[in-house]
Amino acid sequence: MRRWIRAGKVEMNRVDTGSRSTSVAGSFSETIRSKQDEAENMETIGRALEELREVVGEESASSAAEDLLPYLRDIFSPLGEKFFGKPAMPRVIVCPANAEEVQKVVKIANKYSIPITPVTFGTNMGGLAIPAIEGSMIVDLKRLNRIIGIDEESMTATIEPAVSFGRLDAEARKHGLRAVSKIGGYTGGFVGNFVSANMRPHNARGGWTDPVVTLEVILPTGELLRTGSQAAQGFEKLNPYARLAWGPDFVGLFRGSLGAYGIVTKMVVRLYPAGERNEFLMYEFNSLQDLLESINKTQRNDIGVSVIGINADDLYTIVMDYEDRSNPELVRRIKSSVLRENLWFLFIELEGIAEKVEVEKRIADRICLKENYAKSVQLPEEKMTRYLQDYVTHRGRAIMHQYNGALFAFWCCMPRCKITTFIEKVNSRFKPLGLKDVICPTEPAPLRWVIIPFDRGTTLLCGICVEYDPQDRAHRETLGKMVQPLISTMLSMGATIPLTMKPLTSMLMPSYANLMRGIKKLLDPNNILVPDKIC
Repeated sequence: MRRWIRAGKVEMNRVDTGSRSTSVAGSFSETIRSKQDEAENMETIGRALEELREVVGEESASSAAEDLLPYLRDIFSPLGEKFFGKPAMPRVIVCPANAEEVQKVVKIANKYSIPITPVTFGTNMGGLAIPAIEGSMIVDLKRLNRIIGIDEESMTATIEPAVSFGRLDAEARKHGLRAVSKIGGYTGGFVGNFVSANMRPHNARGGWTDPVVTLEVILPTGELLRTGSQAAQGFEKLNPYARLAWGPDFVGLFRGSLGAYGIVTKMVVRLYPAGERNEFLMYEFNSLQDLLESINKTQRNDIGVSVIGINADDLYTIVMDYEDRSNPELVRRIKSSVLRENLWFLFIELEGIAEKVEVEKRIADRICLKENYAKSVQLPEEKMTRYLQDYVTHRGRAIMHQYNGALFAFWCCMPRCKITTFIEKVNSRFKPLGLKDVICPTEPAPLRWVIIPFDRGTTLLCGICVEYDPQDRAHRETLGKMVQPLISTMLSMGATIPLTMKPLTSMLMPSYANLMRGIKKLLDPNNILVPDKIC
């Protein structure tokens, strides 16, 4: 019996050894193939890099890790990795200087089958400009930074992707015009926001008309496309100022596409008349419902070139700079007086001829003060007022202090009747987390709410922002777990977002998702531009 057992053990050992040998051999073969593939990939990247440098110059193309690593993070992406996926290391970055160079870069990418992730300008958020596939090429458009011209008759500007809100507004005002209002910092970009991310202006007048007029786009195959009135070959410079011309509205095709359908190299953007008088109004409300009613009435009466509702927490982060927020005594004093919890604020910018501004001010006062129980607000320090004006108008640099770390931010559009319930539901999820202020840890983390009217208040953009410390793993993990529940809550309230990403595609009706995929396949047969991002 023992001999049988011993024989069995020997036989078993022989089988096991054979299995391990086969496994080791297979593993070794896979390792060899992997190294061969890696060597071939490196050789391909090397050849592509040589050709790219011939196009853009030695200093504007690189495969060095120190040049690539900055493109793997933005202020939100560490929180969304479980939902949107982890960043993938790119192999090369190239910075073309004009549309012709972008064309050549795209053709080289097709030649060597290297995926492209285009990056425009400003503070990228949500992982929208972060590679999703290993070995891709970053095409950074920061050198395309010209304001090509301002046409006073059509009230438009022709710009490249790296032109910021603040810079265009300053230039437009030299011509008696102004740029459309858009929430955010001085350095935010037009193309990234209004085309790739499909944002809209936040006021009655600008929101009634799409600011994007015509586009110049490099398609995924390297072909150049001009939309609208620019599509007439040989006559594109005579009148680039009409969006609806020669058939379908192709501008809409590229809005919200995150660059997956083409790389915008030029945009004609609408400008608006600058007024002789500029005035800022600020009202305080004890009730969110009263704030919403005031937004509704001011928008339907065409009041203001910029209208934004914010809560006390958001106003706190806007008007208190780092030094202020590092002073616990000042923080407690401000929060117990001017910025008490549960208060809401409406900020209205008026601009136009003096008589018109005066009439609008009287109407706004009547709507807010008499009909909706608000009171006028004066901030205790002049710098606080300047910070707030910079935030709303994007015309100043002072607002750059507000982003003290990374930012958890979600935005959606929904009917006015859903806003109050939505905010209550989200607050009930966030407040029990016990998050602390990243600057003043003795205080709770500000839950910043922003409400912006679109299209004369027919729909409202509602957003929540929470600052967090990207180095604090527990902080990251806690907020990261809120991504999926927040999206579910948004959808349950009938909310929409202006763009889509692959994780959200499954929530769309099949015919809609299939149409997006079909357009992608038609325009990008080699799946070069932003693969694995929107569908």
